[in-house]
Amino acid sequence: MEPEQARIEIAAPDEEERALALGDRLTIGRSSKSDLVIDHLDCSRAHAELRRRTDGGYEVVDLGSRNGCFVNGRRVEGSRTLVDGDRIEIAEVVLRFLRGEPGAPAHEAVRAGDSSASLAPAPALAVSAELPAVVLAAEVVGYARLARSLAPAPLHEIVSDWIADAQRVIERARGTFDRMANQSVIGYWLVDDPAQPQPEIMLALGALRALMGVCEDVAPHFARRFDGLVFATSAGLHVGTVRLGNAGATQSQVWTVTGDAVLAAVALLALSEERSHPALVSDAVARHSPATYRFEPVGRSDLSEAGRPIEALAFADVG
Repeated sequence: MEPEQARIEIAAPDEEERALALGDRLTIGRSSKSDLVIDHLDCSRAHAELRRRTDGGYEVVDLGSRNGCFVNGRRVEGSRTLVDGDRIEIAEVVLRFLRGEPGAPAHEAVRAGDSSASLAPAPALAVSAELPAVVLAAEVVGYARLARSLAPAPLHEIVSDWIADAQRVIERARGTFDRMANQSVIGYWLVDDPAQPQPEIMLALGALRALMGVCEDVAPHFARRFDGLVFATSAGLHVGTVRLGNAGATQSQVWTVTGDAVLAAVALLALSEERSHPALVSDAVARHSPATYRFEPVGRSDLSEAGRPIEALAFADVG
């Protein structure tokens, strides 16, 4: 018997349940350009995709959506392989994935925890199209100097706690956390409407302010514990375009954000440390920020994004 084509059954409030056959790619979002349109405020314009992998299986990919997508009640971090009968939840809509294979499929063993059952690897690299986003980059200032002055264990403990706090701050502001290195982090907010990025910029500014507050709380305790050493952080915030990509085997995905906006945020981060400012934002961020936020020029710099000059401004919090 030939296997049936994979499909999803769609259950939405006040609508009749329907089925949709799956091809290589199905886009899901609030945008009218999506293959499956979910007209709900909890659904981002570009929310998620269902993709066929090279081995013939399917995975759901979260495109950095604000409110996430869930498979069997668990939030998807980057991407997740789908098995027959999986329940995908986006906003108020439930999608039931049906592989359409007759008989007893291998997913039964996977669900039962059979260690002999393995999932085929995803493609080595999958990258999205360019997406508008606000990007926050932050790091511990002088990490190499601290590493030379402190034993590895206490430094690892302190920096790990800071990274955990940074993750909570970013996610509470409805951003996506993307760790970059041992002492630095990236957070991003995909912009629903590129012409009006104010909602996402407001969320990112709130996260930036909270992250500065974390440093202010840690610094005095650090100084008392390690006489003569200073704990400080620097940060950069920019709005531009990014790409989302995943690499690695399906069960150990590395999901990361790249692109011009990331490079610009990291450059602002480096300049903030060089100019001894806790945080710098780009003029693009400042233009779309409410008047209650204060920004101060920091002087001439050679920052640019894709050849376009960027003016750096010091974040002076709320006026």
